[in-house]
Amino acid sequence: MAEAIPIPSGIEIKLDHPRRLKYSWNSLCEFERQMGMAVGEALGDEKNLGCNTLRALLWAGLIWESPTLTPDEAGDLIDLAPHAEGDAGIESRATYVMARVMLAFNASQGQAKKKEPVKKAG
Repeated sequence: MAEAIPIPSGIEIKLDHPRRLKYSWNSLCEFERQMGMAVGEALGDEKNLGCNTLRALLWAGLIWESPTLTPDEAGDLIDLAPHAEGDAGIESRATYVMARVMLAFNASQGQAKKKEPVKKAG
């Protein structure tokens, strides 16, 4: 069953408490500044999907509702993410966070595509 995509309020992620992930132009620019690479480069190459990248993606998706959140604090939140039953390891938590990040990122992209084209004055 497809999850409803509630965009202006973002996508829920369970960390220290339920939070909302949302990617805007500005948050993606902040990600690029933090990482020194384009979002497409980070998401398009598995070599770039390391711990730093996941932490920066989470941070960028949360700063709209927590502007003072730091990347280090976002990393601490990953340690609080749910994990698969029987697997309390880092990989299980990272898999959950990455799935929520991608859902929010794709939802943000979908919202941009649904906007009406600008009509030329004529």
